[in-house]
Amino acid sequence: EDFSIKIIPTQITPRRYLKAVTIDSAIYIIGGAKYAPTLPIYTPIISQTTGISEKYDLSTNQLTKVSPMPTRRQYMGVVAHNDKIYVIGGSQFKNWAHRLEYYGPFGRYRFLSTLEIYDTKSNIWIEGPSMPTARQCNAVLYKDRIYVIGGYNGYPLKTIEIYNIEKNEWETKKDAPVPISANSSEERDGIIYIFGDYEDLSRVLIYNIEKDEWLSIESNFIGRRHNSAVGIDNYIYIVGGNISPRTDLSIIQKYRIM
Repeated sequence: EDFSIKIIPTQITPRRYLKAVTIDSAIYIIGGAKYAPTLPIYTPIISQTTGISEKYDLSTNQLTKVSPMPTRRQYMGVVAHNDKIYVIGGSQFKNWAHRLEYYGPFGRYRFLSTLEIYDTKSNIWIEGPSMPTARQCNAVLYKDRIYVIGGYNGYPLKTIEIYNIEKNEWETKKDAPVPISANSSEERDGIIYIFGDYEDLSRVLIYNIEKDEWLSIESNFIGRRHNSAVGIDNYIYIVGGNISPRTDLSIIQKYRIM
């Protein structure tokens, strides 16, 4: 079995803190932050955050720019459903000209509650109702509902909010048992699996949506923040992440769904 990673010649606009989702035979690459080499190192400026949106067609190997996301952002939740992409929350780098404003403990971010919806057929973005709590976040889809669990808006959050796609409205659920941030999330068969956390790097949580029950799992998960998770068949693959600002990880683990 060939597990090698191959490089595709096509190159996206360079950036980080972006999200990617698939619809049909295309990968949509949304938002993120661009490095600004002309600025002093670590200068937080809002123009670094981008709304660039790109489409990579797997059938033709062609990369094209599509309509840019109206609100520039990073660290947002992104979900694909039918022919639409839902982008929720996230943050922008704070405008350096307003550096005295306070958006977090380090004053670097403006946290967002905005929901924007991209129609892949018409190439048009529309605005949906804002999420009640502004934050950096992850999002997962289950039965026409988008679940946003925890996140960060200056402090790690326990907040759970759900967007009902059909009703076009938000509802708030009972809080999670612990604050959750800098994690990855993946839904499989009505269970949301949560890997990692900013404070508790080795945390693995399972949330049963229908029963509204939480379970903490003891495992050999290699603790890390800011990883990514994706489910294929009976496995969830947890990719990359970091354990400190200067220590990024290249590992891939797979978790067998019981």
